[in-house]
Amino acid sequence: MQGDRSNPSKSVAWHPDGHILASCGDSNQIWLWDVRRKECLKTLQGHSNWAVAVAWSPDGNLLASGSQDHTIRLWDLHTGKCLKTLSGHRNIVWAVAWSPDGKKLASGSEDQSIKIWDVAIGQCLETLQEQRSVLVVDWHQDGTLLASGNADQTIRIWDTYTGQCLKILQGHTNAIWAMAWSPDGQTLASGCDQTVRLWDVQQGQGVKTLQGYSNSVFTIGWKPDGRILASSSGDRRVRLWDVQQGQCVKSLTGCHRFWGLAWSPNGKILAIASFDAMVRLCDPDTEQCLKTLAGHHAWVWAVSWSPDGQILASASNDKTVRLWDASTGDCLKILQGHSSHIWAVAWHPDGKTVASGSDDQTIRLWDARTGDCLHVLTGHTAWVKSVAWSPDGKTLASGCDDQTVRLWNASTGECLNILQGHGDMVRTVAWCPDGQILASGSEDRTIRLWQADTGECLNILKGHISQVGSVAWCPVEKADHSDRILASSSADETIKLWDASTGECLKTLRADRPYEGMNIAGVMGLTDAQKATLKVLGAVESD
Repeated sequence: MQGDRSNPSKSVAWHPDGHILASCGDSNQIWLWDVRRKECLKTLQGHSNWAVAVAWSPDGNLLASGSQDHTIRLWDLHTGKCLKTLSGHRNIVWAVAWSPDGKKLASGSEDQSIKIWDVAIGQCLETLQEQRSVLVVDWHQDGTLLASGNADQTIRIWDTYTGQCLKILQGHTNAIWAMAWSPDGQTLASGCDQTVRLWDVQQGQGVKTLQGYSNSVFTIGWKPDGRILASSSGDRRVRLWDVQQGQCVKSLTGCHRFWGLAWSPNGKILAIASFDAMVRLCDPDTEQCLKTLAGHHAWVWAVSWSPDGQILASASNDKTVRLWDASTGDCLKILQGHSSHIWAVAWHPDGKTVASGSDDQTIRLWDARTGDCLHVLTGHTAWVKSVAWSPDGKTLASGCDDQTVRLWNASTGECLNILQGHGDMVRTVAWCPDGQILASGSEDRTIRLWQADTGECLNILKGHISQVGSVAWCPVEKADHSDRILASSSADETIKLWDASTGECLKTLRADRPYEGMNIAGVMGLTDAQKATLKVLGAVESD
């Protein structure tokens, strides 16, 4: 079954009869699928922003959906019409769940609250206040208890009649996106940070942790000398790679997942953005954390150094950009104006302006000295995931979930060109050192090289087998550009180095997996499925 390729599913829910599947993704629409015929039965339209959660009523007649437009909608299965719109949340509704008797609906939101709704009359019966965003909710079979999974890494058990929080379950090291009660109601399963944890709810204790494995490479950054490449990955490590040798020479470990990273201009400090709302300044040589910058209230996605290395900018899910004094760790300014999460931040080469890209589909240009917003660039129709200034500072490039790259006049805010060709979301953009070529990486698994002045696509680099999360040009090259190298990172757990002139992949860097190099040839008792799993984790089968 395949709907709009540009809108991958973020939430799916089976109808109680097992023959219909509801799905929603990066779109205002919800799709109902006939699983047997592999056909779309209905498309539900009405939300004014992306739908991110769906859940069927126990009798299968109604579908509830939560959206980034801050509302919940109740849909009639047979007609496809919206019967009710539940309003009251002040931010994204991440989760919806029906009570076992189908009379109530629980919703969890980015506004740090859970609401309990009377479905028949569409009124909010109770609001349960959380400390952080609520990402998942699930009813106990008795219809009284409700479990919530949160961005603060905790699970809370609520008595929905009294509104009391009965227990707080702690142990996860990241935001919790999935939960389910056991059939007997005694055990709760929760998932995040590559683990599934099983909880004895009565005792309030974890009874088992099931460990998974994932090592997607999120972000990469070249050291200014062009010899070392830093990468952040899903195993909560930042790795330093000797590019010439193709080997990992150092690994920095943290308790929380790292995302964005950036080298200071002198190459002595590595700034690392983290999901615990912190920014860390690390000395890569000693592996010591020099400073922890605290102040953000949600995940930090991106960091960028001012050209003189004195100020660091950070972008966060709390809708702010913060400017930090790198020597003291003090927060100098908080740039506010975006209405949703901020994915990207970049300094202008002159050090006077900061650009930020957001889920609110805009790019803002800020005066770094005063904190004033100079321009709001509009035109993208989805989340803006990446921004990058041309080396001469005259043009800003942006990559977006609407599958396009836009080039903007930095002085006027005018859109100069729209680069189209990617078949999925554009996650990353980067200028080559001389500003003639722009690289873009996408969830379509490719990197495109664009002639900056004409917008022509010069080459498509193929080789990754999953989404491309980051691209970065080697800062050092010959005068004739004969050794122009581009690095790319991917959810396929690899970093690739490309010859930008020929499009050839020069080298693939990969961290060792749990069973790297283990030869399972001739091993008895393994099923085909077990062999396949071991190979994914690094095992080989050779005589």
